Amino acid sequence: GNSERAGTSDQAYGRSVELAIADYLLDTGNFPTSIEQLTIEYSGDTVSCTTTQLNSDTSVYLANCTVNGRVVTGYTYGKVVSQQETYRAYNVGQLIEYKGISFYVIKDSDATESSVTLLKAEPLTYEELLTYSTEIEVSKSNQNNYGGISYGNTNDYNNSYVKIIVDNWAKENFESNSYAEVRLITIEELIEDLKFEWGNINATTRALLKTSSTPNLSCNTNYWYWAMSPADDSSFDVLGVGESGSYYFSSSFYYSGSLIRPVLVLYKDSL
Repeated sequence: GNSERAGTSDQAYGRSVELAIADYLLDTGNFPTSIEQLTIEYSGDTVSCTTTQLNSDTSVYLANCTVNGRVVTGYTYGKVVSQQETYRAYNVGQLIEYKGISFYVIKDSDATESSVTLLKAEPLTYEELLTYSTEIEVSKSNQNNYGGISYGNTNDYNNSYVKIIVDNWAKENFESNSYAEVRLITIEELIEDLKFEWGNINATTRALLKTSSTPNLSCNTNYWYWAMSPADDSSFDVLGVGESGSYYFSSSFYYSGSLIRPVLVLYKDSL
């Protein structure tokens, strides 16, 4: 009788936890990370479990439970649900194709990550710049049919001509739910992920950029490209990067020769 009653208490408590998870989701819009966050409405025998797994489908797994202080041998509630989906892993420098466009992987990714960060293998062409520019004058250059683009009247990326083109490029080529972000490459990605070798930079700047060595083929450049400055540094907002580690900082200088090479943070389910 006691064993049957204990099992019934275990089941009732488990259902109460599941209801509390659902209420928490409705109230906050977020999934609870611990049982302490829940308001559990349960008035039966005191149930305490040392193993409590909250599952993303609002189910729960309870094991190693005591009821009124007595160990309940053989009783568990619910089932173990894997909390971690697995995805394909990609390597830095790997060349992949998406929607007919070639990209290099620029952030090392593993099977626990649902997105992968990609750098367009080639800059946008002059024709693409014309297509994706609105209220922007695009300058024609002799750089192998690529066009230069000025940064605009601001050095703030979020209000720049470059962002308009990059955003329009993404809207035209990809479904909005297939990617998390589209932007320029960041200094951190060039330095930390791609190991870009910077030449002729003074010691102060070198320390700021945490320079490394051994450039990866995926960021070797033939021309100038736009890049974004570190998020934690407000002294400059844009950076031009070029072949062999050439560089320039831009605060009020909007060099029209820089090319656009977008970065796409793509959900792996889209590949």
